[in-house]
Amino acid sequence: MTKSRLESITDAILAIIMTIMALEIHTPAAPTLKAFGTILVPLFAFFVSFFGLTNLWLAHHHLFKQVKRIS
Repeated sequence: MTKSRLESITDAILAIIMTIMALEIHTPAAPTLKAFGTILVPLFAFFVSFFGLTNLWLAHHHLFKQVKRIS
């Protein structure tokens, strides 16, 4: 397996996870401020998880810049 192939597989897995996370965000039942307040906690959890995965992705790419060979 080549270095770029392994990197592509992990990129695809992270992209699928981020897509599923985005699909789980539901719209409020009514266009009111109170209804928006009911989705604030799930929305906050989404942003924290999204930035955590983004940090993981950046660290992964930084690590793979230094990799010479995959065995």
